[in-house]
Amino acid sequence: MIKILLKNNTIVAFDPDHKINVDELNKYLISLIDKIDGHSQLVQRAIRQEEYLLINQYANVSVNFLVDIFNKFLEQFKIEYDWDDKFSDESFSDFLPNRDISTGEMAGGKTPDTKQIEKGIEPLVEILNEFEGIQTFTSCEGHDDRRRGESLAYVNWRASSLDGLNYSTFILKNAIKTVWEKIDNKDFNTYQTTNKISLKFNTSLWRNSEYGSRDGVCVRGAKYGENFYKFDFPYEYRLQKLVFNIIKDIAFEMKKNK
Repeated sequence: MIKILLKNNTIVAFDPDHKINVDELNKYLISLIDKIDGHSQLVQRAIRQEEYLLINQYANVSVNFLVDIFNKFLEQFKIEYDWDDKFSDESFSDFLPNRDISTGEMAGGKTPDTKQIEKGIEPLVEILNEFEGIQTFTSCEGHDDRRRGESLAYVNWRASSLDGLNYSTFILKNAIKTVWEKIDNKDFNTYQTTNKISLKFNTSLWRNSEYGSRDGVCVRGAKYGENFYKFDFPYEYRLQKLVFNIIKDIAFEMKKNK
């Protein structure tokens, strides 16, 4: 019987006999979670570390939903299991994230001591979630970072519908253009490296097999094939009040033209 625990929104299964086929498990998870309009996204949520199997929750998939799917997989393949949060995690502590990997600075998210969506980015988060098939999963309003010399406001989202993605992106781009043309400030022009907005398509952000730390924050690099989308707004911190108003105006334009 394999033993399973849940730690930092990561499912950890002690499976010394390799009863769980990782490839089959990933195919099963993809078939139920990681698709857009029926097309599979090649996401490897499950990885093996010797005797241990890790399954990561991220990108707006409820960890409880992930647990239910994992249980069904085990039952389908007649693998006996027992959820036991008491077994020692010393053996896998080196590669287990030190906090919930569904949030965090590298993948968007909330600062560790913040439970609510930050006010500066909240209007954009709210309007994006009103579009069919769009789900934001991390966001940040930007903070004073003297080492980097700039702040960064952003929102990450996933799409379960290509039509919803195309429509919401069309509305968002038009809203940005409308608002930008009205900004009367010399710090916002086409030659700036900061104070500019970009919309990005990203794939393979999550690296589940290797973890590092930067200033005490768990970070990840690229390896596996998850697709998601991002609104990036790097800006000078002294202009934060104006940036928040710009974001608010963009959200208003989106709502008006939705």
